[in-house]
Amino acid sequence: MVDAVAALEPVVARVAGDEVLALAPLDLGVTQTFELQSTPSEVEGIDEVTINVTRQSGQPKDWRRLNKVLLNDLRRQFLIWRSLNHEIMESYRRRTLETMKVEGAEIIED
Repeated sequence: MVDAVAALEPVVARVAGDEVLALAPLDLGVTQTFELQSTPSEVEGIDEVTINVTRQSGQPKDWRRLNKVLLNDLRRQFLIWRSLNHEIMESYRRRTLETMKVEGAEIIED
């Protein structure tokens, strides 16, 4: 029996999103724009991820400190992602693209 997930073709798309984030603890009043872009690289199966953050409010010292926490958490998520098997990755990619299409996000499929 063939696993339905394993039969999926790899997803190739450029995905981008940007949001305004309030960083915890909220009483410091630190907000920023957060943009994440994922693009297939020249190496098959590897995506390049670009992250841009721009402080909107709050003290620069607090913003830098709180972003260390945010970026460390993001790094951990990427490490977990790398540990998933290929079939599960493709399943998550498809579900993400379907959700983003419904929400009108920028997606360019090759």
